[in-house]
Amino acid sequence: MNMTVVQPRRSRTADLALRRATPDDADALMALYEGLGAESRYRRFFRSTPRYDASLRSHITDAAATLVWAAFDGDRCVGEARVVASTRQPCADLAVTIADDYHGRGLGSRLARRAVGDHLRTNECVSFSILPDNTSAARMARSHGLRLKLDQGTLDGVVNRPAELPYDFPISADDQRRVA
Repeated sequence: MNMTVVQPRRSRTADLALRRATPDDADALMALYEGLGAESRYRRFFRSTPRYDASLRSHITDAAATLVWAAFDGDRCVGEARVVASTRQPCADLAVTIADDYHGRGLGSRLARRAVGDHLRTNECVSFSILPDNTSAARMARSHGLRLKLDQGTLDGVVNRPAELPYDFPISADDQRRVA
């Protein structure tokens, strides 16, 4: 009898540290954005963004007022997923940013699941928009069973809170205090 031993495939992002960002991570978050190429910046902000003004820098680095999950390779922040609540919309907004040299490894999906799962513990929904030519982001959303609708030039989707959360990650005492 011949047996083939199959080794579980190791995640291409297994060695990265994924955690909630803190105000101490402000410089690392800004360095992530400053290291993005022109195409990545355009896909993130839906417009050409050659420089970050003071307002945008403040938004990017404000990990205290926004739910931000970040991935670190040593001290370098290589990706983040943030959920920003709005008083004008019923759903919070999800944005995912991955360093150019970490694209295609599944990191965006891992971070998005954590940020969305964390937000949906206490809220009803998260929405997101993708540029139609961002096929990797659209493929990621569809692979999680999300429907995308073309609306005014973007692919829009919503994640609603299910009766049971499929992404139930352990939450630290610090995170519980921040979420509560």
